[in-house]
Amino acid sequence: MLRLIVKLHVMAAIVAAPLIFKSSAKAGGTNAFISQVATNGLSKTSLIWRIENKAYQGQEDTNGLACKIDFSGFPLSPGQAPPVCVVYVTNTTTNIFRNYWRSFPTNYLNVDLLDSSGKVVKKTAAGEKYTASISDPELEKIYHSIRNWRSGSVRIHSSDTQFASFGVPDLFEPQAAGEYTLQVHMRLIQVWPQVKTRWLPVVTAKIQIQSIGGSPVNLSPPTKTNSPAK
Repeated sequence: MLRLIVKLHVMAAIVAAPLIFKSSAKAGGTNAFISQVATNGLSKTSLIWRIENKAYQGQEDTNGLACKIDFSGFPLSPGQAPPVCVVYVTNTTTNIFRNYWRSFPTNYLNVDLLDSSGKVVKKTAAGEKYTASISDPELEKIYHSIRNWRSGSVRIHSSDTQFASFGVPDLFEPQAAGEYTLQVHMRLIQVWPQVKTRWLPVVTAKIQIQSIGGSPVNLSPPTKTNSPAK
């Protein structure tokens, strides 16, 4: 009887403990990322976020540039809750694109989470900032008012150039378990010789949000707007 009681206490401690964000092999060779986090809609002890693929890439624009998102189990900045979405620009050409701004990601990233019916999930206060709603004239005033503003610009070479990262659970308040779609729409901001912007095609990723012990949701095939990155 004593051994049984001890065993039950150990099992209860395992269930109550936060899950470690990790990757695990799945049928078909894909990766699944699982994280238990706190949200306002669901309790900390009952929620896991699962992402089917490690990376997704959107379609290329006319210049051969595409937005790519990668998922990490570790924060790139203090306080980020995993899964962390890392945003890149992929250059599929041999050209070099100069003077693109990558500071202040809320000025160039529009991020949404949609439920299975296509309804936009309510954002947190942090998530509300990711709307990229500032106009070009306003952007020009901002960047030219910053001392040494050109120091924040980067070159986009023929590879992946990292621009930003955010903790996905930090931005949204899901109210129920289920299948969701993360949408990331990126605006490239060229800051010299004058401020010019253009939007890259949207990139999406399927996410399962489920309670511990609940049955996984079957992920539908990737949409035609993007595909898992190679």
